[in-house]
Amino acid sequence: MLRSIRFLALATIAVATTIAAHATTTDQFTVTGLGDTYTFSLPASPTVSLLDGGMDFYQLSVPVLVNGTMTTDDLEFYTAASYGGLTFYDSASGNTVADAFQIGTSVTQLFSGDVSSPTFLLGTFQLTDGNGDPTYSINISTATTPEPSSLALLGTGVLGVAGVVRRRLLGA
Repeated sequence: MLRSIRFLALATIAVATTIAAHATTTDQFTVTGLGDTYTFSLPASPTVSLLDGGMDFYQLSVPVLVNGTMTTDDLEFYTAASYGGLTFYDSASGNTVADAFQIGTSVTQLFSGDVSSPTFLLGTFQLTDGNGDPTYSINISTATTPEPSSLALLGTGVLGVAGVVRRRLLGA
């Protein structure tokens, strides 16, 4: 009877975690140039924090590693009509942390889709500083987080192996 209850409980947990699970895709951003390195992560298709007139969107309070020091910045991503690129703002003061980084003369943007539901493009893009000099580059790559159900399956497998080993040790 006790074995049946344990089995039913484990089966219920396995089914519940599988139903609620989904993989999260996160994009890793690295902006480098002039001796500076900015690194941060955002969901590949983020929920937009703030829209600005349909020409750009903001991601607020993003943890950014700047030259080895963790900061919290607001990021503004521009459409191609605004010359693409992004700007870093200090979340506390609202001051610009760095000049606007714009994508060179290609007049493209770092995301596809509308500003209300963007999906970041993958690859390396050359960025210009406020003077139009191509002194920065941004690399956007994908890091997939495993599904919670996969981790639950691994955990139940480990528990099953542990149970078999325990039985063999106690039975010997």
